[in-house]
Amino acid sequence: MFASKSRARIMQLKLELKTTKKSNLSMTDYLQKIKSLADSLAAATQPIPEPDLILHILGGLSPEYESFVTSVTTRLDDLSLEDLNAMLLNQEMRINNAQISFSPEPQANIANSSSCFNGCGKGHGHGRGRGRVGFTRSRNQSVANQSGARSSVICQLCN
Repeated sequence: MFASKSRARIMQLKLELKTTKKSNLSMTDYLQKIKSLADSLAAATQPIPEPDLILHILGGLSPEYESFVTSVTTRLDDLSLEDLNAMLLNQEMRINNAQISFSPEPQANIANSSSCFNGCGKGHGHGRGRGRVGFTRSRNQSVANQSGARSSVICQLCN
């Protein structure tokens, strides 16, 4: 009876190890969960070899770690579990910093001008924005006419 429970427990631990995903866990929590499962298997006389444990860890990472996983699995030299842990913590920090740096923020074309770019005197507020929003050239105008003089820009709001 005891042996049957031990086998069932070992199978449960192996299955849990195989199916554990990082998901929303921090990298520290994810690695701790994997380590706990590996330690439980070792205590049940079923230790997981380090290269297999590394593959379990990499297999549970989310798609944002795909390039990292590729770089680790194509290495020619051996990687220790300790080195992998340090690299994963560093990679998590890089991903978090990139998400903060590149998070989309609303942008607006705001102008400090009280009159139209063309000098129409109307306060459209589009004279010094971040782009050319609000301006078009008429169909017959080009950037420069035949004599080389610049053409004027037409305000879409007041023509």
